[in-house]
Amino acid sequence: MKSSKLINSFIRRFSDYIALNSNLYLSHKPDLHTKLNKVENWDSLYRFWIKNSPRNDKGDLVRLYFLLNQIEYIKNNNIPGLIAEVGVFKGTTARLFHQAFPDKEILLFDTFEGFDERDINHQKENTKEDLTSKTVFNTSLESVQDFVGKSALVKLIPGYFPETTESINPDNQYALVHLDADLYNPQISGLEYFYPRMTQGGVIIIHDCNNEFTGSKKALDEFFLDKPETPIIIPDKSGSAIVVKLKA
Repeated sequence: MKSSKLINSFIRRFSDYIALNSNLYLSHKPDLHTKLNKVENWDSLYRFWIKNSPRNDKGDLVRLYFLLNQIEYIKNNNIPGLIAEVGVFKGTTARLFHQAFPDKEILLFDTFEGFDERDINHQKENTKEDLTSKTVFNTSLESVQDFVGKSALVKLIPGYFPETTESINPDNQYALVHLDADLYNPQISGLEYFYPRMTQGGVIIIHDCNNEFTGSKKALDEFFLDKPETPIIIPDKSGSAIVVKLKA
């Protein structure tokens, strides 16, 4: 206990300097973790969260806690339906969802190779980031499957989204959908496909809504112009938006 207090005191001495002179800041762990003890197996959870992208994910614990909040909400309210993710990359969030809901079917859509040229060159894609260097990612279907965990309920669906939905039961209903494909076309395609299939109270999370991938925010704003829900963007590193479906 004394050593923990000493460490906290030492860190706080430098918190102002770090916040004012770098791209980082220090933050409290939320009360749900330290006072309510709602986060189980923190050591293993933290280690797998940072494993694939340590430089990024060590500093994005706000996003992890945000996702844990949504998991808690879905469990507490018994929201029925499948889980789906578009834009899986190396499988970090997919593993989080699968561990939280081991009895729910989870559909994972990705090229498992990188950005598709059709999305990079889409007429509404306005991202300023150099996308041509990101057509090949350091990932694979096999490595994602090993990381997420092999289960009959975990379905990895490689190919170009939304074409890959042709093999999916159109009557599926979804409790949680995570859209993390970065670019305008796959993000709005994900909203168009999943929104009408969300159960009442189901959660859609749209990542990259407040960063250099401006196509994702464009898709979000455009899609919800005529919808009753209002997306809320949280201040995690890249700006995740959340929408709770009002009517099934």
